[in-house]
Amino acid sequence: LQLLLVQPGNALLLLLLLTVSACAAPSGGASSARTPAPSPSAGPAAEPTPEPVSETYTFTDGRSKEVTVDRNPQRVVCTYGSYCPLWYECGGTLVYRKDIYSSYSPLPAELEAVPILADGETISAEVVLEAEPDLVIMNNSKSDLEMAELLEAAGVPCLVYGYKTFEQYLDLVKIFTELTVRPDLYETYATDVKARVDAVRETVAGHSAQAVLIMPSTSGPSFTSADTMCGSMLLDLNCKLLSYPDGDVTREKYEFSMEKLLELDPQYILTAGGGDDQQAAARRVLELPGFTDLTAYKEGRYRHLDVSMYMYKPNGRYADAYEQLAAFLYPELFA
Repeated sequence: LQLLLVQPGNALLLLLLLTVSACAAPSGGASSARTPAPSPSAGPAAEPTPEPVSETYTFTDGRSKEVTVDRNPQRVVCTYGSYCPLWYECGGTLVYRKDIYSSYSPLPAELEAVPILADGETISAEVVLEAEPDLVIMNNSKSDLEMAELLEAAGVPCLVYGYKTFEQYLDLVKIFTELTVRPDLYETYATDVKARVDAVRETVAGHSAQAVLIMPSTSGPSFTSADTMCGSMLLDLNCKLLSYPDGDVTREKYEFSMEKLLELDPQYILTAGGGDDQQAAARRVLELPGFTDLTAYKEGRYRHLDVSMYMYKPNGRYADAYEQLAAFLYPELFA
């Protein structure tokens, strides 16, 4: 041990040195490594910035034509009755509409109040132009296709569409909700409806049925093919239609023959349509000579279908249409 002799004049210097050493020395023999200070915690994740919605929407319509339309149109005219309720359900409004016969009864009050275009008269391009529309929603009938050419030549955008299958319905809902900028309504009238339809498809998978589909019009009945809305639903439910040449869907209707029906004696008989008086349409079928002798009739496998869902567009009731039809064809699966 060496003794350090401190001169009185150096006492202050020694005191400072000892103080510095004491502050620098680790206490309790702990490591001299310092624990780094924690970094400031990150704040909550920023909300993703929604992609801006363009002012226009481009789509392919029922003419296989690419069409660009301004979103949120304000003066819309609909010349096809069954599309009026669907356009409203998808968030749109109308300034004029076609008279409506559909599954939507009663109509929503705001739609009921919309003036009817050319009430009781043929709708023409001239009448539509008087409404100064910024969009015209039309079916793909021959008359509408001709009118669309005239309207577009006058600078009026036209949405021409016709659907016979469920997938085509989904496409139309997509177009409507893109134009109204209402993706939430696409979930309601497309995604949710599709989930129910897919559940029906899954239930009937591996099962099959055979049927005849008849339209009992006032001018006489006709066999109906798969190239119809109801026919496409039947095929989707694994039900084969027997009443027209196998695989031929070039026409919607074929000549009816009671002899042919008796020869087929099908598992199921379905009738749909036949005019405004549906009770009269059903009676016309039952009055066909020999109809009540058919096995399907005697065993309870004949049904006159609801015209609002199987002839007119079911739109948002598509899942109901599938579920009711499947329950009739396969009652053991839907008991």
